[in-house]
Amino acid sequence: MMRSVLIASTVGLLLAGTSAFAQGYDGPNYGDTENVIVTAPRIHVQRPAPGMVATRISMSIPVRYDDLNLRSWRGARQLRVRVRETAFDVCGRLKAEYPGTLDDADTCFREAARVAMLHADRAIARARSAHRYYAAYYR
Repeated sequence: MMRSVLIASTVGLLLAGTSAFAQGYDGPNYGDTENVIVTAPRIHVQRPAPGMVATRISMSIPVRYDDLNLRSWRGARQLRVRVRETAFDVCGRLKAEYPGTLDDADTCFREAARVAMLHADRAIARARSAHRYYAAYYR
């Protein structure tokens, strides 16, 4: 009885391991620490073809910051500049790809930049607080 339980649990572990392996493993996921995603607000797109349903479309572009020192004023400023430029870019691409659907590009830019800037500011705060923690811990 004990031997059959041991064999069954071993087979179960092997099957679970192959299932996880088949899904792929990229290493531990500690959250988004390398980029900020800039997303344009969703727009309503009407399709002219009969039988087609109107859809809501959005577009996103990641902004990398793994090359910046977010603890410094210059690095934090550079990330914020990148976020603003990418917000302008993502709204421009959305307007170009779906002409006539984006009535106010300025509103799109402001909303995309506002939301992404919250994430950028969190990344900056995380980098600075981690630095303060390690600096105090290793004194």
